This record gives sequence, structure tokens and C-alpha cells, in this order.
Amino acid sequence: MTLRSKHIVPIVLAAFIVGIGGTMIFNLWQTTSSKVPATYTSGEFAGEYNPADIRGSYSFRDIEEAFAVPVAALAAAFAVDDTENPAAFLSKSLEDLYGVMENGEVGTDSVRWFVALYTGLPYSPEEDTLLPSTALSVLQERLGEAELEAPRAKIVDLSASTRAAADRASSKQ
Repeated sequence: MTLRSKHIVPIVLAAFIVGIGGTMIFNLWQTTSSKVPATYTSGEFAGEYNPADIRGSYSFRDIEEAFAVPVAALAAAFAVDDTENPAAFLSKSLEDLYGVMENGEVGTDSVRWFVALYTGLPYSPEEDTLLPSTALSVLQERLGEAELEAPRAKIVDLSASTRAAADRASSKQ
């Protein structure tokens, strides 16, 4: 039996209808992303949300709902508490706000690391990840001196002059 072109079109059309219809019937068809991070699959933290899965599209509210880190703590840690709605602030916006600095950057990976430190979950940040000095002051309320040793080595002061320098550096790129 040979397939002719007049038979191929209905077969392909039927395959699409059955495929899409089947996924919709079994509730597998998703057109929107869910803000649910992946969980640890093994070990002491199995079943808990993994901060490594925080995306740049996650707002501070999404992070609060998943990891129980208050929006106020996130906003204070990243010095965005003066924005109109800190709960709607996106993690990826930190890269635009602070830009690339000479020894690293404050961005989504900084949020991941901060959340891991705040919640006591394991996470290894990227080599060029920095934390703002304001994050250290928030973490000092929750962590001991030994736990703060690694973050202290990666602290950057985000004063007004640092923000201006970061703005200049990012506009040159």
C-alpha cells in the first residue's frame, strides 16, 4: 500500500487533533508556566524546594510562597524596598538594577544563594556571584558567625556610588 499526498494531510491533521485532544483530556496540556520550583530528590532535604531552581522570572512573592522567605526580607536584602511594589519585583531585574561589577554580579544567582542561606538549604553559587552588604545584615539575624564566613567573602557595598558605577559599566557593554 502506498500513501498518496491526498491521504497524508488527513492523517497528519488527525494525529494533531488526537495528540492535543488526548493531552487536554488527561490534563497534561499546559500553556502557562507554574512558579513551582523543583524539589530535592534525595538526601536530608528530599521533598523540599530547591533554591537552585529559582528562575529570573520569579517575583519576590513567588519566592515567599515557595520558600517562606518574607518579601520584606528579600526587599531589604537586595535594597529594593524603596520600589513601589517589592512583592512584584522580579529576580532578573537585579541584573539590570546593579549591572556587572568588576569582581562579579548581583543577580538571580544571588537570590538563589540568599534564599539557601536564609532557609538553611544547600546551594553552591556560581563563582562570580556576589551578595549585597544589605543581605548580610538580614542574614546576621538568622545565621551564626561560622555560617556567615563564605558570604562575607562575596559581599559588595551597593551604596549610591556603587550603583552609579554599575550603571556606567552596564551602559558601556
